[in-house]
Amino acid sequence: MSKEINTSSLFQTILEAQKDNKLPPVDKWDPPLCENVDMRIARDGKWFFKNSQIGREK
Repeated sequence: MSKEINTSSLFQTILEAQKDNKLPPVDKWDPPLCENVDMRIARDGKWFFKNSQIGREK
């Protein structure tokens, strides 16, 4: 059973969380730089690592 999303109430919840300072401090997030990772996402949405497709069984 899927639940319908009410965008108006979702937006209100976000505004209240922001007002009450309940959102995580993402502005202070400073992870270490990670580069030169041999990973890509193809136009069709498939992910590859070192030219091997990343996948999983259905």
